Amino acid sequence: MVTGTSGNPRLKSWLVGTLSVFALVLVPAAKANRPEAATLNDAVLVQMENEADHAKPREQCYLYTELVDALTETAAQQVAAGDDTEAGKTVTRLGGVIAKLQQAASRDAKKLKNAEKMLGESARKLKDLSRVANGGERDDMQAILVKLNAAHNKILSLVFLN
Repeated sequence: MVTGTSGNPRLKSWLVGTLSVFALVLVPAAKANRPEAATLNDAVLVQMENEADHAKPREQCYLYTELVDALTETAAQQVAAGDDTEAGKTVTRLGGVIAKLQQAASRDAKKLKNAEKMLGESARKLKDLSRVANGGERDDMQAILVKLNAAHNKILSLVFLN
C-alpha cells in the first residue's frame, strides 16, 4: 500500500511532467466517450464499474478497460497531489477491476483494438508510478502491473485472432 509522501522528488517531478504532456497530447482522444479525468471522483468510478458489471458480455471488456484507464489516471493524480494513501487504495481497487477485465475478455468483444491501446497506455502510466513509489508501494504497484500486463497481452492476442 502507499503509505507516505517521501521518495525521490526529482522522479515525482518528472512523473508529473510526463503525465501532463500525455494528458495534453494523447489522453483526450482515448477518453472522448467518458467523463473527464478531472471530474472522476469515487461516485463516477463506482458508476463506471456498475455500468461495466451490468453491460452485455461483448461490451464489458471495453468498459472495464475504460475503468482501468480511469483508475490509473486517478492514482497518478493522487500521487502527484501527494496523497499516497489514497493512491494505494486506488491501485488495490485497480487489481480487482483487472481481474474482471480478464474474465470479460473474449474474441467477440467490441472495440478490442481500442481496448488494447488503452491498456498499453495504462500499463505505461502504472510503470511510471511504480518508479516513484516507495518500497511497499512499489511492490504493490508492480504486482498490479504484472496483472495489467497479462490482461494487455490477452487482449493483444485477441486482436490478432480477429
